[in-house]
Amino acid sequence: MTARDTVPPPPHKGLRGEILVELKRSQPLTARDLADRLGVSPNAIRHHLKELEAERLVVYGREQRGVGAPTFAFRLSDVGEARFPKRYEQALTDMLERVAETQGRSATVAMLEGEFAQLTRRVEAAIEDAAHATSSAPARSAGTIATKAGVA
Repeated sequence: MTARDTVPPPPHKGLRGEILVELKRSQPLTARDLADRLGVSPNAIRHHLKELEAERLVVYGREQRGVGAPTFAFRLSDVGEARFPKRYEQALTDMLERVAETQGRSATVAMLEGEFAQLTRRVEAAIEDAAHATSSAPARSAGTIATKAGVA
């Protein structure tokens, strides 16, 4: 596998691209939700959703929304999510460098220490909650604790 093989192809343009962006912003969405947001007919949206599903970029599931029959709600698949770059690491590095340049290295260290202290408190609280829950329910997994603490 070459480096070229690991880079996702360019995103769709036009209405399909707009559908992918809307799903990235707020998912799950129905065809009607997407049609209302994008100002086109639900049938046009369904056509494009069918094509995006064939490309494995979107998936759908049945959702109960109020009274009546369930509706189909669409979301990005893992392949669809991969189309959107995640540059969190670079953004964080740039921010830390900017803080160090403007306020000094000690300010950067203090900021990180504060963040890690807050993270520690959240994890400890999640562990304690899980310990209390084990008295009446099965033990929670480490993944559940991490999710509750906001670190998963």
